[in-house]
Amino acid sequence: MLTDPNLKSKVDVLWDRFWSGGIAKPLTAIESVSTAVETRLRTYFMEKLRTQQMSYLIFLKRLEDMDNARAAAVMQIQDAGIESLKTIDCM
Repeated sequence: MLTDPNLKSKVDVLWDRFWSGGIAKPLTAIESVSTAVETRLRTYFMEKLRTQQMSYLIFLKRLEDMDNARAAAVMQIQDAGIESLKTIDCM
């Protein structure tokens, strides 16, 4: 079944670890490996999700800052326009 000696030795080492850990049934070993892989994948994807959420929050913060800067610029322009109109009206 395993013709590659390198692969066979890795499988033997894995089975030795299972046996020393008290796992003697192949199905139990498969379930253990499956659970370990599932846990690692879940952790990996949750970390990716956190990273994407942080990127999205930073993006939203930048948009908010740009919007606030534009609003402040509009207010300055409007205030300057009102001041110039007051000066014109006084004459």
